[in-house]
Amino acid sequence: MKNIMKVAAIALFAFMTLGMFQATYGQKSEKMDKKMNIEQRIDKMKKHLQLTDDQATKIKTILENTKAEAKRNRETYSDKEARQNAMHELRNQTRDKIKAVLTPDQLQKFEKRQEKKQQ
Repeated sequence: MKNIMKVAAIALFAFMTLGMFQATYGQKSEKMDKKMNIEQRIDKMKKHLQLTDDQATKIKTILENTKAEAKRNRETYSDKEARQNAMHELRNQTRDKIKAVLTPDQLQKFEKRQEKKQQ
């Protein structure tokens, strides 16, 4: 009987530890999305939206141009608020450019994902 209790206690501890590990490390946060490089973002979008190679190429170009523009904004604006406003506008423009490349079904999935990120 004591052995059964020991095994049950160990199993319970293992499941609790696994649950905490998944809660902490198993879910990707929005910060992790921002740290992904362009290739990783394209791969993730390919899987989620079933992008064609042509779409992936166009979106990669959009993201590369956005990255360059973001760097220029960081170098140009010394005022924090002006820089934040410029970056916000850049994100909106990028989102609109990506949306223009997507099919209606892909667009619906993309918008659902965007809403989920904002929650």
